[in-house]
Amino acid sequence: MAITPQNSTVSLEEEFAHIIDWSFNNELTVNTSKTKIFFRRSRFPNKLLPPLLPDIQRVDSIKLLGVYLSHTLSPDQHINHLLSQCNQRLSSLSAQISESVSSVLDIIFHFQALMLSKIAYALPAFARLISVTFKSKINKFFHKAHCHGLVTTVFDIQGLIDKHDTHLFRSITYTDDCIHYLLPEKLNRSMNLRHRGHEYTLSHIRTTHLKNRPTFVNRCLFSMV
Repeated sequence: MAITPQNSTVSLEEEFAHIIDWSFNNELTVNTSKTKIFFRRSRFPNKLLPPLLPDIQRVDSIKLLGVYLSHTLSPDQHINHLLSQCNQRLSSLSAQISESVSSVLDIIFHFQALMLSKIAYALPAFARLISVTFKSKINKFFHKAHCHGLVTTVFDIQGLIDKHDTHLFRSITYTDDCIHYLLPEKLNRSMNLRHRGHEYTLSHIRTTHLKNRPTFVNRCLFSMV
């Protein structure tokens, strides 16, 4: 995958030529039938896009490491795909309960392994991009699973987001983590002040909009103060 910034002086043709040359030098072949061009755009949807490359298809959504993203980086398509899969599995597991094919503990285990893990996969990456409408859809699915006896407690999407955010943030505080360098400097505290969720300095972000922007590290720094 190659990423070309909007203000780059290198054209798409030049960038793709570099990819072809690199592939040839490393004895690899680029399959143009599976190569796609994806433009990230949001504020100016009608802005003139660069010309297409020959034999390369332009797409409005991509599947990146198992996550579907639109050209606005909206996760709506991804969530719709997840809920469609999970509802199919829910029907299958509900049938097993009614037919006494599996024990309740087995059903709960399968729910967490096959459905909850899918919803939680890569959640910190797009959590703050999930709209209120789609959070409600996910919570309705959790309620349905509880009503069908697939879980003993009702899960909540915001609770899952907070849980996975905390887990990932704690892991990147270790110096050997690959994204540890994204953390700001630690506070030099000479006084015993109130307990905080972390020891890092906060950026001078004054607006709620910027505090809630979909940057994982900033999100955790402000929410865990």
